[in-house]
Amino acid sequence: MQKALTQMNVLLHVAVTDITGQTGLKIVRSILAGERAPERLAAHRDPRCHASHAEIMAALTGNYRAEHLFALKQNFAAYEFLRPISRELCAVSLGGWTGHGLGLRVNACIHKISCELEL
Repeated sequence: MQKALTQMNVLLHVAVTDITGQTGLKIVRSILAGERAPERLAAHRDPRCHASHAEIMAALTGNYRAEHLFALKQNFAAYEFLRPISRELCAVSLGGWTGHGLGLRVNACIHKISCELEL
């Protein structure tokens, strides 16, 4: 997803630490739904996000070309499909869903799998 966004000169990864976090996914979903106005996209900023509304707006000013939007759509669909599978895989490889801090380890495992798949 990040590659398609970068090709559109939408530097979401600069303003948001994790594009698969709450803020990042809301923005990506809005882009895929047809929203292009940076001020409306930046309105999806979660209060816990360190970047300001203005920083996110600046990062979302880009060139939304059809071929890059298509790539973003395909990568987002793959991410959504693989997300529950990777959660299950991580849970199995970490010995189940119980234990202190397991949620963080599962998230780290999902992030590792996502990066390896270059979604």
